[in-house]
Amino acid sequence: MISVNKKEFCIIGLGLGTLIPIILLVLFWWPLSLVNILKIFSFPESFIKIFALTGFTIGIIIDILFLKRLIHKFYRFNKSLLVIAYIYCSFIAVAFFMGLPIGNFLLGIIAGLYIGRRYHYINQNIDQFSVASRNISIFTAVITTLEALPVGFLALQEESLIGWINKFSGVQIFLLNRTIDIFIIVFLCIMLFIIQYFATRVVSKFAFNI
Repeated sequence: MISVNKKEFCIIGLGLGTLIPIILLVLFWWPLSLVNILKIFSFPESFIKIFALTGFTIGIIIDILFLKRLIHKFYRFNKSLLVIAYIYCSFIAVAFFMGLPIGNFLLGIIAGLYIGRRYHYINQNIDQFSVASRNISIFTAVITTLEALPVGFLALQEESLIGWINKFSGVQIFLLNRTIDIFIIVFLCIMLFIIQYFATRVVSKFAFNI
């Protein structure tokens, strides 16, 4: 177990205590909804709600029984489990923010905070931390970009980006073709990758040095 200060203990507890019921709610809700939507099996909507509420309730029970123990083990969680949890939460973030990369960007910031504090407590070797910081920054940037890219292309089915600019700026741009739109989407995703990478890297270094 790792002993953290009282403030950090409370922050971790609040974060985990909120996240666990939400993760289980979505885990119980989405697969059943997908089965219903694809008409593999047909369920009453009330049944799906009850199933989702069951997942949320199980999360609350886990909080009551195990939260304190999980807080003490927080910085020693298995890395593979953390990767799976991050990807899972990134999909929730995409849905919650309706495709905007805001949630994924914030998750990248949280990942930077986590890796910084993890190495602060369990391994203060600056070289190993630097490698871990770089790796987590690349990982979060890749996930954020990969989830933003298809959302951007799906948006093109609704309306041209150049057409959107014409509508809201009042400036008439006549290059209304998909090639320009695709170029803009790819360029924005590259910029998002760079911003996410450096944001996660900077935050991890800050967390490590606190």
